[in-house]
Amino acid sequence: QLSSADGCWPYPFPKCNHVRSAASRYPACPAVSPSAVGAHQMETSYSLYIRDLHRAKSFGRLPAIPQNIKQEIFTNGPVIGMLSIYEDIRVYKAGVYVHQTGSFQGIHTLKIIGWGVESGQDYWLAVNSWNEEWGDHGMIKLAVGRTGIENSVYYVEPA
Repeated sequence: QLSSADGCWPYPFPKCNHVRSAASRYPACPAVSPSAVGAHQMETSYSLYIRDLHRAKSFGRLPAIPQNIKQEIFTNGPVIGMLSIYEDIRVYKAGVYVHQTGSFQGIHTLKIIGWGVESGQDYWLAVNSWNEEWGDHGMIKLAVGRTGIENSVYYVEPA
């Protein structure tokens, strides 16, 4: 029941070592993420589920045009982008990322919060979910037009 006071705390997935670094203070990530359903003890002190819901007035996919994406970020805030990732993204630390080496690892989603230019290369500034040890304190600069992220960018307009 959505209006019930019974429920669970938000799913506390712990941070893990996405980059497989021996220097990480986090444990290795599991091969498969644990199921959130039933994985944690119930907490009666948690507020009603219905109060935690965030609703969207509208959502959709943006055209794969950098200027349109920039305008959306400038006007309404961050957007979500999906891209193909390769092995070399795991060792990214600084600069503008362009895939150089390694095999395809899957599709990944990032929060795009801005853009800029570094050494003549336009980039998207994005926040990753892999914790602050990865990349530049959890962020990455993705080369505009070189990673494919522009092809799958989504906006949400809060209600």
